[in-house]
Amino acid sequence: MELNNQRISSRVIDIDGYGVDVDGSGSVSLSGSDVLNYQGLAEITTKEGFFTNTFARLFGGATLKDGKLEFPFRISGTIENPIFSKGKGDKDVDDVRNHR
Repeated sequence: MELNNQRISSRVIDIDGYGVDVDGSGSVSLSGSDVLNYQGLAEITTKEGFFTNTFARLFGGATLKDGKLEFPFRISGTIENPIFSKGKGDKDVDDVRNHR
């Protein structure tokens, strides 16, 4: 973690759980606005099948690779009202993949 210009930045966030792996990065403002700007890649271990393929299509941007459902995500908004959305597979997500 790094504190700079009233923002806490995290270059590498790694959360591992049973069948779930979340890697991300981002920052939160300390200036009173509590603005969030995080992005990352979530992986869920799963078997390929109808449900998994349907979820991947519905979620958009999700891929099934080596028995893992991968999807980019973003968290924006504020600490009080976070907004979770699909990532766009942009450079930030590629950077997260390369830090694993």
